[in-house]
Amino acid sequence: MVQLPYAMITRRLTHPRLWLCAGLAFLMFWQMDRMRSVAPMTDFLAYWSGARVLVSGGNPYSSAQMLQTQAAAGWKESDTLHMWNPPWTLTFFVPLAVFSYGTGYMVFLVFNLVILLLCGGITWRVMGGKATEQRVAWFVATSFFPALATLGFGQMGALLLFGIVLFLRYCDSRPLLAGAATVLIALKPQLPYLFWISLLFWALQHRCWRVLAGMAGALATAALVPSILRPQIWSEYLEFARSGAMLGYPSPTLGTLLRLCFGGDRDWLQFVPSVAGTAWFLLYWRSRRFTWDWKGQLPILLMVSVATTPYGWLFDQMVLLPALIEIAASVSARSSPGSSRLIAVYAALNLGIVLSVALKVTGAAYAWTAPAWLLAYLFAKWQIAPAVQVDTAAAAAT
Repeated sequence: MVQLPYAMITRRLTHPRLWLCAGLAFLMFWQMDRMRSVAPMTDFLAYWSGARVLVSGGNPYSSAQMLQTQAAAGWKESDTLHMWNPPWTLTFFVPLAVFSYGTGYMVFLVFNLVILLLCGGITWRVMGGKATEQRVAWFVATSFFPALATLGFGQMGALLLFGIVLFLRYCDSRPLLAGAATVLIALKPQLPYLFWISLLFWALQHRCWRVLAGMAGALATAALVPSILRPQIWSEYLEFARSGAMLGYPSPTLGTLLRLCFGGDRDWLQFVPSVAGTAWFLLYWRSRRFTWDWKGQLPILLMVSVATTPYGWLFDQMVLLPALIEIAASVSARSSPGSSRLIAVYAALNLGIVLSVALKVTGAAYAWTAPAWLLAYLFAKWQIAPAVQVDTAAAAAT
């Protein structure tokens, strides 16, 4: 009998893939066991019920119709779980409306897990990470608390992330496909708002009409489905959006903090950070417009957008994964003396969020998280800059 060395056995038992698969299997069986008695009520209920109401010819932006469908699925609260997103969002959830809520939730959970791992691997390769160390990207993806929160809350962050990663992967080689991928980013258009501004500026500057054509075609196609099922849905959505009900929920943003400090009835304060973010972008674009590189520029755009968005939640920060994987790939590709500090900062921020959740902190109290990730990203770029300069000089010399 062949005896495996102790070191080899230890290495195999501690391999990240083994623990990742074990964790995912546990999560799936745990959720399946829960659904034997009652389906877990998450934000997926809003998307599922909105699609159900739409398929039946109803108005998914009607509180009464949504609440009736949600109550039938097991929702015990008297308040409606609203679907705040544009009508084209429902196109991606109509296929799940044919299932019961419990089955649809499970399908969506597994889909999100697959997309999360797929996006981690693709981003790792795009950012120049070593193929033999791709597990680092999977570790970052599955240890990033906002990503885990997305899965736990049944949110759609994985779809936005998939759109971002596909755009990043194909913006140079297949512009039509890259443009079409932005329809997924448009599920929450206010979140990466600087992406839309930069995409327009870049397309006009470099005459990338195929990207704009792909974007327009995909959005039109996605908007067609709800328009056919309910022609008046756009006027109903606009009426719902104009009501300002969304701002009644204190999301953890800098704009919300401004309103809490200077008057909650001053809705315009919610958009002040976004104005500042746009002003920053104009200066940033001016010096880089002729040498624009999405691989190098998109991570910081995502960081600033999420830190200054007028409306977003903790789980929405899942879209920051490309920026985190960019740093991980840079650290992995070269010897950086500050790598241990970067790991410590990453762990500390995740631990801070975990402690906040454990202490049952809610609402606007999480407003510190997005700016903290931005500062951590800038710190990481500063730490690895000397090693990048050395690599660049060595490449130029050869």
